[in-house]
Amino acid sequence: MNGFDVRALGWVVTRDACFDIARTALGGRSRISRAMLKEQRDLWRVVQSSLRADRPQRRGISAIRPLAASLSTASERAIAEFVRHLVACCPDLYSEPALRTRWHERCAAFAATAVAGAILAHVAPPDTSTLGDLSPAFLLIAGWSLVTAIQLWRTRRLVERMLECEGQEISAVTR
Repeated sequence: MNGFDVRALGWVVTRDACFDIARTALGGRSRISRAMLKEQRDLWRVVQSSLRADRPQRRGISAIRPLAASLSTASERAIAEFVRHLVACCPDLYSEPALRTRWHERCAAFAATAVAGAILAHVAPPDTSTLGDLSPAFLLIAGWSLVTAIQLWRTRRLVERMLECEGQEISAVTR
């Protein structure tokens, strides 16, 4: 696990929280209670503070290199607690099968919109501005779908690893 995985997890959870807020603002039912959101926020702050404690105080290093480095045991424990809370309170969003399904849906959306954008770019007559304007829109949506698919893939891998480690710890204790 590294910083890229943690960033992906953060973006997925943030995007879900924003969608949930928008859903409730439009009169829909919230998936996450306010108390659970507060707990998630507090656990995320613990994760962030442990990551800040890990961060080396070296200057002149690229922004990417620290993200690729492995995390400390304290950071991994904080992330594991955050992931356990997510899976427990929202299994329909954050269990490994749910994340896998969401990842596959984003991959399908990426493929469909990229193909539609490419077809429109090659087939649309240049004098029809409406069809010509649709192609960049489809490609923009494809880009968004690709980014979210990568984030969901990394998050799914992180959750899968956390659950495997937890299962190994439980089996070691029961032996």
